[in-house]
Amino acid sequence: MVPPEQVVATIAVLLATAPPPAAFTADCASQPTALAAALAASRSRAPGTPATITVTGTCRVTEPVTLSGPTDDHLTIAGAGDAPAISGGIVISSWKEHAAATCEHCGNT
Repeated sequence: MVPPEQVVATIAVLLATAPPPAAFTADCASQPTALAAALAASRSRAPGTPATITVTGTCRVTEPVTLSGPTDDHLTIAGAGDAPAISGGIVISSWKEHAAATCEHCGNT
């Protein structure tokens, strides 16, 4: 059986040698494309260093977000604030409901 003081010393050594976590922010509330910049910045950290990207607002992406390889190991993407999201949806603006709208495909009015 291992004496308790040796177990505590071993845990202290492991904690002392772990790299500090890196923190990045994707403030998509003010810049909808901020996620790409936060991902690029997180990939500059030393391999094995834990990191968290905190997302606020709705991050708009136009291509898949791909996480792979050692640059993305130990990476957490977390949300903060009101309704954080990563969305590939397209914002439709300037559309108007037509009073006599008819479905072109089914003929319903």
